Amino acid sequence: MAAESKPSKGLYRNVYVLGLTSLLTDVSSELAVTILPFYLVDALKASLLEVGLIDGLAELVSSVTKVFSGFVGDVRGGRKAIATLGYSISAVVRPLFGFAPTPADVAALRALDRVGKGVRNPPRDAMIAESVLPEKLGRAFGLHRSMDTAGAVIGITLAILILYYSSTVNYTFVFLAGSVPGFISVMVLAALAVETRREGSSKKEAARSVAGRQLAVYLGFSALVSLSVVGSVDTSRSFMLLRANQVLGAVAGNTHLAIIASIGLYFAAKLVYAGASPFVGRIGDRMGVVQSMVAAPLLVVLASVVMALASDVITTALGFALYGLALSASETLGKAAVPKVMKSRGLGSGYGIVQTVQGLAAFVGAAVFGGIFQTWSYALAFEYSAVMAGAAFVSAYALYRLSSR
Repeated sequence: MAAESKPSKGLYRNVYVLGLTSLLTDVSSELAVTILPFYLVDALKASLLEVGLIDGLAELVSSVTKVFSGFVGDVRGGRKAIATLGYSISAVVRPLFGFAPTPADVAALRALDRVGKGVRNPPRDAMIAESVLPEKLGRAFGLHRSMDTAGAVIGITLAILILYYSSTVNYTFVFLAGSVPGFISVMVLAALAVETRREGSSKKEAARSVAGRQLAVYLGFSALVSLSVVGSVDTSRSFMLLRANQVLGAVAGNTHLAIIASIGLYFAAKLVYAGASPFVGRIGDRMGVVQSMVAAPLLVVLASVVMALASDVITTALGFALYGLALSASETLGKAAVPKVMKSRGLGSGYGIVQTVQGLAAFVGAAVFGGIFQTWSYALAFEYSAVMAGAAFVSAYALYRLSSR
């Protein structure tokens, strides 16, 4: 039987193992999904609304899965096995994107890919939280988000190189190549991670652990950040890339170069995300995770406003830099805050419920954002994002006041 890990004063090895697993998975996923919106629009002739609906539907399916996987991990134990299953599902499904003949087929495969994410994320995040002392939560999630995003940077780099050295993109090859690090990540997790929860708790205990006023306010904050789209790490990608492609295409007058440059800006945003996350985590541990969280929606507001006004390379680059900072703050502090607003015996359920609410809100947000983007204008879509993020700031401040009592 696997050993059971105990929290340590340092970052327990699980944080590094799970970080490496996420790094390899993100090499695979980012190589695929960075190309995916261009595959949908250029090869399959999908509309911007369809792109938004595909991303939103994927998050919706993922969100429904998360609440169950988190609860099962709390009640039955065995978080490692559940997480391994989730990583395995995504590794198998992702290379099939290149064989999809229609946007509907891509939507189905993308949904299956996100089922894998839904299965793995709550138990994985609970394993991280259970592997360190409470005062180190910010650093633990900061390190994990940094390693996760480093994998994204590598995946995006590979996508740029493939596009740069190819006059036409062989989408099938890209999706197949991206599957290799995904399968390696499954082997790393299965071989090196240490179980943190062998025994489960009762269903009533798991259910009671996710009740409380602070968690309710936190769920409202999470929903509003996801509704903003720019504050959502999953549904923002396609719209940020397509908006950059609009601006850079007009500047460069060359579609192929504009796509490469757009991905380059996304690469830079991920570098900012990866570099900032450990520092954001340390600041959260020092000043208080919940207290520091109020900065996240303000960064989303700034990024949204800049992208709404962007008309050249410089302003677009600034928007992507702020976007990277916003994701770093919302993801690192948001994940570290969950154990602070609920009881520890139901961490899997807590992460599952939070991520379910985020996914449902992301589905609605992506549909609204995509509809505004296509029907009216990009500027109005990003203004909508700024308004939602402003509402999230109010919610974060309310949570701060509530936690200070």
